[in-house]
Amino acid sequence: MKIMPNILVLFVSLTYAYTDFNLDYEQKYSSLIQIYRCPVCQNQSLMDSTATSAQNLRKQIHSLVYNGSSPQEINDILVSRYGEHISTIPPSDITTFALWKLPFLVLAWAFYVVFKSLYIRDRKRDSLTNR
Repeated sequence: MKIMPNILVLFVSLTYAYTDFNLDYEQKYSSLIQIYRCPVCQNQSLMDSTATSAQNLRKQIHSLVYNGSSPQEINDILVSRYGEHISTIPPSDITTFALWKLPFLVLAWAFYVVFKSLYIRDRKRDSLTNR
């Protein structure tokens, strides 16, 4: 009689552990297929795409996640095969810095030059009117 509650507790704990593993696995999988683009479709995530190549890529990511690959390992595999465009998150390197930050720096420099030239022109005008 005492064995039955112990078996029940063991069954419930194993079921909970399995469910927890599946939820973690599914969350990792769904976040990964949202991050990567379909190689055929334009700017459509793997989750949204219905293309055959997207289905194959989802299967590949599914098997990689199931086999215990880390997100970084999966990223390295996909980027080496499809290039940087596959990821919706741009890498942090000098080219992305130039692409995203340099226009703001040039704009700030242009404002500085314009305001500095206006300031110098106003000082020259003031010095001429004071004579």
